[in-house]
Amino acid sequence: MSASRRSNAELLQQLEERNPLLGLGCSYSPYPVRLWIQDMKNYYVDFYRYASKHVHFIHFKARARLANELVAKVESDLRDQVLKANEAIDEAIAQAEAMMKAHGITLSVTDTPNCSPPLCHTAEIISPLTNRSLQPIEKTDYLLRALDTLFQQEVISMQEYNLRRGLFKRQVKRFYYACRRFDEGLRGQMDAHEGASVGRPASRKSKLAAQPTGNGVAQARPVAAEAEAKATDRPEARSSATPGHDAANEERASNGALGAVDTARCHALDGRGHSRAQHVAS
Repeated sequence: MSASRRSNAELLQQLEERNPLLGLGCSYSPYPVRLWIQDMKNYYVDFYRYASKHVHFIHFKARARLANELVAKVESDLRDQVLKANEAIDEAIAQAEAMMKAHGITLSVTDTPNCSPPLCHTAEIISPLTNRSLQPIEKTDYLLRALDTLFQQEVISMQEYNLRRGLFKRQVKRFYYACRRFDEGLRGQMDAHEGASVGRPASRKSKLAAQPTGNGVAQARPVAAEAEAKATDRPEARSSATPGHDAANEERASNGALGAVDTARCHALDGRGHSRAQHVAS
């Protein structure tokens, strides 16, 4: 079913079944709300409570874990936005009422025949910011009813009628999206701080590497010398690092090999002489 076709009973049922403020443990002040325009009924049901939930997170949970100056800046930005929206809607209402008066329209806006039966509900006001955010919904509802009357009496054109309706309806949605955006941004910063606090402590080597030094070359030289000393302690490095000793070893090996050959030749000659002597004796 389209959202624009929801009846008052369906909207009230949705308000009873889905209340994002439940479980937050926050106190609130009851405020009676009456809305006639279908779009404003939908906006109240779909946006107001969820914006209030984001505001509650910003007010209390984010302030408990982040810097107060950061959260105060977010609250100030939201307050400025909703104040500007209220001022713009107040000016538009004043213009609409002036046009109605100039054209002799005395029909009460509340009793306009084309309006549907009002949606009556008790809103939860948890902070001054949520109180101010509810005002654009009520004021826009009143303004749209005035624009309906001006359009029906041919005071404004269809183009101007649609332009004004779309302009001030966006004010309500813009505040909700701003609350959600700030909520997500603060949650991201909280997660970053928590991840940094539970991270493993840096090792001694990484701490020393991270420390800045005045003379990087002087620090690099002992490290290189130490690495070179470790490399020369290995057998293959030791042999390659002493070429003089290698030449002497090779000379000794060659001399030993020649001596072994000479010894073998002598034994062979001695064997031949001994065999000849035995032959002569026989």
